[in-house]
Amino acid sequence: MNTIRLYGTATVVLMALAATSWGQSADQAVQAALRSVGDGNPQAAWNGLPASYQQDIASLAHSTAAKIDPAVWDRSFVLGKKLADILKAKKQMVLASPQVAAIEYAPDKVEAAYDTAVQMFSLLVTSELTTSAKATKLDVGRFTGSTGKALLTKGLALREQLGLGPAKLAKLKDATVTLVGEDQSFDQLNTILKIEVPGEAARTVPFIQVESKWVPQRLDADWAAHMAEANAHVAKFPGPGSDERKQQLLAVLDAIDTQLNLLAKAENADQFNVWFGATQLSIFAYFVQLGLGPEQLDANEVLSAI
Repeated sequence: MNTIRLYGTATVVLMALAATSWGQSADQAVQAALRSVGDGNPQAAWNGLPASYQQDIASLAHSTAAKIDPAVWDRSFVLGKKLADILKAKKQMVLASPQVAAIEYAPDKVEAAYDTAVQMFSLLVTSELTTSAKATKLDVGRFTGSTGKALLTKGLALREQLGLGPAKLAKLKDATVTLVGEDQSFDQLNTILKIEVPGEAARTVPFIQVESKWVPQRLDADWAAHMAEANAHVAKFPGPGSDERKQQLLAVLDAIDTQLNLLAKAENADQFNVWFGATQLSIFAYFVQLGLGPEQLDANEVLSAI
């Protein structure tokens, strides 16, 4: 399981199932949480996670950011903002490029979704992640309620614009949760809930309380293993490394900057297409050097999970 799959929308659903407060019954709490996420509010899921889970996720986010040299991180986001501005200014040239023509969606749908996709990218590169100092101390809960909420809302809209139909997450706002029964095991009480989401097979899920939060029993049983897997994956990323490695990465970013400047000045499609392709290759090479291979950058997988 790769990092995006673990922390993509499938995980948001599991997080939502955990959201509750001590004073609510399990069925009331889970239904309220699912509907909040379905309405585009992922912070409802975060707020309902046990404190130890929140700490695990925050620690993972901070250690991931710390794997990249601060100067490289900061410069990357500066160039990300420059790219976002170019994508806005050169919309028609981008849409007419061979790279976009190769996308497996009808041209009218791609054009309809373009602005939303660029807005999502712009949100990310101007978010609380813009500097290494902020990212290594990120308040994940606050991020979830601000940038995370905006990205989720636009991601759901993007699916609709591409003609992919209602997203699985959007269906959660119509979820129905009912109490089926209780199962007293040796050391804990399992509350059995039936979760029905329109268009999906009904699920019967045992829940337990962890640190005053209702959590799917399976999520709690697998949590430590999932976190160990995620941390092991992050540990494989090349660290900040030597000054030589830092200079190599900054040199790639210098090349990307030069290409972005040429893109911004492009006056016709031929000029734009040459530098657009070169920029894409340089950005891909940069992510490979950071330790992010094609598997981690599979955007189609992310979209299919939404």
